[in-house]
Amino acid sequence: MLSDPITLCLSTRRYRAPMGTRSRPLVLAIAVTALLGACETAPAAPSVRTAPMTGPVPGDVRAIGARLVGSRWDRSGASRPVASSDGRHWRAVPLPGAPAGLYPSLGLTSTAAGVAFTGRALGPVPGTSLAGPSGPPYGWTSLDGVTWQGGRLATAAPLLTAVSAAAVDRRTTLVVSQPDATGLTVTRFDRRSHPTTVPVTGLTLAGVPGGIAGETAVADAGWTDAGAWVLGLRFAGSNPRPDAGRAVSTDRGRSWRYETCTPTGAPACAIRQSGAGLSFRADEVSTDRGRSWRRWIHPPTPQSYPLFVTGVSRDAAGWIMSAVVGTEGDSTYGFLLGSTDGISWRSLAPDPCPRLADGDRPNSSFTPPVRLDGRWWTQYRCDGIGRRYATWLLSGAADDRRWDRSALVLPRRVDGLFVVDDHLVSLVVGADGGSGRVVEIRP
Repeated sequence: MLSDPITLCLSTRRYRAPMGTRSRPLVLAIAVTALLGACETAPAAPSVRTAPMTGPVPGDVRAIGARLVGSRWDRSGASRPVASSDGRHWRAVPLPGAPAGLYPSLGLTSTAAGVAFTGRALGPVPGTSLAGPSGPPYGWTSLDGVTWQGGRLATAAPLLTAVSAAAVDRRTTLVVSQPDATGLTVTRFDRRSHPTTVPVTGLTLAGVPGGIAGETAVADAGWTDAGAWVLGLRFAGSNPRPDAGRAVSTDRGRSWRYETCTPTGAPACAIRQSGAGLSFRADEVSTDRGRSWRRWIHPPTPQSYPLFVTGVSRDAAGWIMSAVVGTEGDSTYGFLLGSTDGISWRSLAPDPCPRLADGDRPNSSFTPPVRLDGRWWTQYRCDGIGRRYATWLLSGAADDRRWDRSALVLPRRVDGLFVVDDHLVSLVVGADGGSGRVVEIRP
């Protein structure tokens, strides 16, 4: 029996009635019509073309509107942003006031207001002959990945770790950095003034419920609440816990205070806004921007660890979400979920990453879904140490029971999935970072 839809279609179109069946023309006509109808709805296999990249080959790529933006490292460890309109041809973009060598502390980060890039000037590492991130801190933001504003940060606090960036609107980006083992600072970028940095008062990470000394807290999202600017915080690490609290400013970023997030569900609890009309806090979800809350229902997670949303989108059928769960064993589990009401979520694709002989498990993930040709697309990856076990392309809709896994065989080193004009793009960067190919996928 032919079970593959494409094989079935091709076989049907070559069909010739065998001898002895001419007495059953109506039956044959109905059968062939039904098969050809199935052929019209069966998805065709995408076509693939690869081409070499030119210019500075990027890493850490993300889409900003119709443009791709990434980072480019040199052998000294210095980094600068690069941009491309097609994934093939890349060019370096200037950062105003940047030093000759810039070490990425946060590097490139997407926000609701575009992208942010932060780093420190390269300088001599005391007691060695090496260069490292020992110079003053710098930061820039951009709405399109090409035109940047910012420069040296006006702060005396050492920017040891710039850990996250968020945006409260499309004009203002906030970079949250951790100058020491216990506190946070917030640097405000906008198009009207020089970046300014202030501490978050009332915060000692070791005193946060569930926190430990030296743990990292990052800004998960930014939004406005009754005129105040709010940064939702969470603990970082292999097991991201969502409720570290929130930082609040009532004077447009000139000062910040910390608010706890206990008990869960308290009014001050951090809200992780995802966009697409959904907001999350702990194990609750809101479809009306926080006016009402319902229990977030989703498939069980390994060891009951929380889901961390990496991307969510919406169409007429409902919502599609990519998410990840981190566990104490430093393994990550990817989830691709769909919902028609935003409250109850179901799995759209399995996660078949294997358990290895030593008991460890590779990391799995789904890229945030992107829309093309009337369908949503995502890339599934299963990565071990120094080895990739699987790279698949999947497509479907929010109300599908299961997404279609393409018969397309992708290169094992392919990373990312973006929409460029009328096709999908993934990137393959060489092991040395000096060469790369673009994989163009046309549905």
